[in-house]
Order: sequence, then structure tokens, then C-alpha cells
Amino acid sequence: MQISDYPLQETHLDEEFCRQNGELILQVRVHKRQWLSQNSRMGWRQKAAMVKILRRLGYLTGLNLKNDKSQEFACRWVTGADRVKVVALIHPLRRGTFDPGNAAASVKPIIDGLTDAGYWADDNGARLLGPDYRPALPTGTPDEYRIDLHITGYRLPAGRETDQTRRTP
Repeated sequence: MQISDYPLQETHLDEEFCRQNGELILQVRVHKRQWLSQNSRMGWRQKAAMVKILRRLGYLTGLNLKNDKSQEFACRWVTGADRVKVVALIHPLRRGTFDPGNAAASVKPIIDGLTDAGYWADDNGARLLGPDYRPALPTGTPDEYRIDLHITGYRLPAGRETDQTRRTP
């Protein structure tokens, strides 16, 4: 396998395949001025303002997806799951090498927004596996990143529930 063949091997790039397998796909578009990277250097006030914007963006996108009839079954499955796995496909601005893990500073507030929208009770490690950051193809727009969150819900077998994963009313 060559490095140039890697994106063709990534199953998460085929959205229809993922939807057929019960994954909830949430697409979030982030303007480059609001993009946070692990390498970003800014003051704490500016960073807090960006985090607030990204969290609100995740919240509103999550609420919008709950009303989308095309993914209604997957949305109900994820919100009622005991555990959730998140794979984040990061679409950069342009071709070239990039580190998808640097998007963690932008993805975490979006996941917090999904928590606020009621997708899961808490985003602690007992309930949320990931996010797993993967590279994707460029967006094609010069000023917009795109994050595709592929969310899969899992139910624990009876008797395997622990105090940390037990659902709270």
C-alpha cells in the first residue's frame, strides 16, 4: 500500500456506506477565522471567544440534525446508546500534508455542544470513545474547514453496566 492510496482505503469517506451501517454523520463547517488548532497562539480571551462560538455551532448543528428525517433512526440510536464512538474526519483548506490531530482544539467544543444538545448525558471517557481524528479530502473552499463527525452508538450487554456508564434519569 502506498501513502497516496491511504484515503481510498478509508471507509469513512463513503458517507452512504456509513449511513447504511447506522452511523450518524454530522457535518460542521468552520470558517478559518474561527478555527482553533493545537498550534494556535492567542490570548486566553480570544481563545475563550472562539471556544464559545464553536460550542454554540456544535449545539445548533446537533439540534438541526435531530430534526433531519433522513437520519432519524441513527439519531435515536445514538442518543439512547450506552456508549458512543466518534470518528472526526478533518477536511483541510487545501491539499498538502497536515496533522488531523491538531483539530482537537476545534472538535472538543463541538462535542461539548452536542452534549448540550442532548446527544449523550456526559462526554466523559466511560461514555464517549474518541474522537479518533482522520485526514480527509480538502473542502475546495479557500476559507472554510469541514469536520465530519461519524457517531456510532453501542449498547452494553445486560449485566455489563458499571456505575460510570449507568444512565441517569
